[in-house]
Amino acid sequence: MSRRRRRSAPVAPDSGSWLTTYGDLVTLLLCFFVLLFAFSTIDAMKFKQVALSLQDALRGVLDGGSSLGPIDNLDDYSVEEMMMQDAYLQIDAYLEAAGLKDAVAVIHDERGLVVRFLDTVLFDRAKADLRAEALSILDKVAEVLHQVPNQVAVEGHTDNLPIHTQEFPSNWWLSTARANRVVEYFVHKHNIRPERLSAVGYSEYRPIKPNDSEANRAQNRRVEIVIKKSTVGALEPR
Repeated sequence: MSRRRRRSAPVAPDSGSWLTTYGDLVTLLLCFFVLLFAFSTIDAMKFKQVALSLQDALRGVLDGGSSLGPIDNLDDYSVEEMMMQDAYLQIDAYLEAAGLKDAVAVIHDERGLVVRFLDTVLFDRAKADLRAEALSILDKVAEVLHQVPNQVAVEGHTDNLPIHTQEFPSNWWLSTARANRVVEYFVHKHNIRPERLSAVGYSEYRPIKPNDSEANRAQNRRVEIVIKKSTVGALEPR
């Protein structure tokens, strides 16, 4: 009696359906790394480099140049937002620990991240020499500036009471001198690249409160350090 040879079932061609599962796994891994970022303070620039390296590694998974495509929501702006938020948290925590939140504010506005100092935190009245007590907070801001690549503007502001001294003939001179002094401290003490920095004095002409009381004038006498959004910094001449 002859035996019939069983025929093997034909092997179906690879449909590539495994890519769906693989893609889900990669997405979960990416979410895991984002959560790690959210719950810890890390160097955001290194995070960006790792994320972009991961994106490059996933390209060309299949022979013939097929790709999983770009990772969604990992563009420069989302990474910049994470860097800005990390900078905010670091500075805010320092201000809280140092008991400075009544005199120094850190806020987000259309320009980017703003650290706003009442003038008496950094300078004596009608002076442009940094107070010794101010250096520690500027050191902290400089530490944060080393972690982000954005352009930084230092802005000096005064109230509307005129000044006329040999050193400062007007509020323009005073506000500009104060901004310059902060920039020079960042450059010479902390080696922040000068091409990232700008200093400008606005005199009395950009108040945040009406100059109708001493309390309001005190709010207007201020120095602002602005870590600019890339969309704002890109408009500056190079």
